[in-house]
Amino acid sequence: MKMLKQELASAIVSKLISILGKNINLMDERGVIIASGDPARIGTFHEGAAYVIKSGKPLEISPKDVDALEGVRPGINVPITLENRTVGVVGITGEPSEVRNYAQIVRYTVELMLEQAALKEQVHMKERVKEVFLHDLLSGNWETEEEVLMHRASLIGFDLSIPRVAIVLSFSQTEGLNQIEFLRELSNEIVRSPDKRSLVGLMGSNRLVILTPIDLNSTPKQQRRRLEQLSLRALEQAKKHRLQVVIGVGRYHPELEGIKKSYMEGLEAVSLGKIFCPEVKIHFFEDLQVEYLVSKLPNSLKRAFWKMVLGRLVASNDKYTEELLNTLKNYFEEDLSIKKTSQRLFIHRNTLFHRLKKIQSATGLDPTKFTDAFKLKLALLLYLYEKENLPEPTRNESTPS
Repeated sequence: MKMLKQELASAIVSKLISILGKNINLMDERGVIIASGDPARIGTFHEGAAYVIKSGKPLEISPKDVDALEGVRPGINVPITLENRTVGVVGITGEPSEVRNYAQIVRYTVELMLEQAALKEQVHMKERVKEVFLHDLLSGNWETEEEVLMHRASLIGFDLSIPRVAIVLSFSQTEGLNQIEFLRELSNEIVRSPDKRSLVGLMGSNRLVILTPIDLNSTPKQQRRRLEQLSLRALEQAKKHRLQVVIGVGRYHPELEGIKKSYMEGLEAVSLGKIFCPEVKIHFFEDLQVEYLVSKLPNSLKRAFWKMVLGRLVASNDKYTEELLNTLKNYFEEDLSIKKTSQRLFIHRNTLFHRLKKIQSATGLDPTKFTDAFKLKLALLLYLYEKENLPEPTRNESTPS
């Protein structure tokens, strides 16, 4: 791997010059200057550097030596060594007696900066390998090569035999740098926690996936609590980076193919959650199965049903329409509890009864009775889904009544 890339070399030289106030040159394995405080010297051959690379020893160049060597000026040139190999030369311009004390400090500083850059690149490559693996696993690009996929998983330390559930984080803004920092912090947080066997990776520019183990010997309530805790930690990490995130949690499915199914459910949970419960940031697919069924109905059937049930209420389109629909939504979310709904909406019980009566008057259905409430609930879900997903009808568009 080429250690001394020009962009990195220029950054190192600029940093050293700002600290020392001396001109610094960085030469590659060929003895060519690739970064310098003197732009005119970049790309020129430095014979002194070529000697240092060949001998592995520092070289002091006095004013009287300048004419004897090509492309040099007075100063000290020392080898840069990484992994027991000379990868380049760093030179300090000036009288050798004046810059001699800086030579080893500059050398160690450059080597340290290169080591850090190499480590960062290795981490980036490792993350990239994980992302490619994750993409292939979740997209199903392995169905005829399961053994190959298992081998790839073992290479990155990921055990595919452990039961897992997918947690999907969807970003509403795509600030790449923030997401990379978030991914790194979240990965570190998971490594330090009981969830260290999880795999975390980006899927595209605005989606992050956590494949986390699940204990099949624990109760459904315990499994749910653990997934909620992990999702809440991820949400807190997102807030630290000022990222707006919605989280969807899939269910457990057996076999390798079950991981993909869980991921698809996580995606559905995010999508449905944004439509039906936009104020909530964590959505479990198991809580949205009626909404999922509603989303799969033909559009014509969706519209026909909600218009039949809510048509008069929606058609009035006065200032109370949205208030009544919101009241109905909260009433259903509180399981038809008058007390909880009035507390949630910060209104008096009598005000809530008055609104429910207005809904009954407009629809002919009593929200306090199970059969009528079921029809209203289904119609409301269909209305909300269409409102979020379909364009406004044009004047010439025929709509079922």
